[in-house]
Amino acid sequence: MTADHPNWASEFNEGLARLYGTMRHANGILVGQAALGWAYRGDLERAGDSLAKMDPDQLRELSAAAALLASLADEELSTR
Repeated sequence: MTADHPNWASEFNEGLARLYGTMRHANGILVGQAALGWAYRGDLERAGDSLAKMDPDQLRELSAAAALLASLADEELSTR
């Protein structure tokens, strides 16, 4: 297509791909929060079920965030 006639189908598909990526990322965050909630309540089976739904990249991100949160919680606890 020319500059005067953009390729609408291509732009639409690119937009859908970006939307899918954003939704996938948001879903990973929600599943990670669910796993944390189940672990907090001591339901390790459901926490494991949530983790099983995550891909390796999401699991790495969650693991790093959980380690940071544990460190912050320990630091806060040490001041009390």
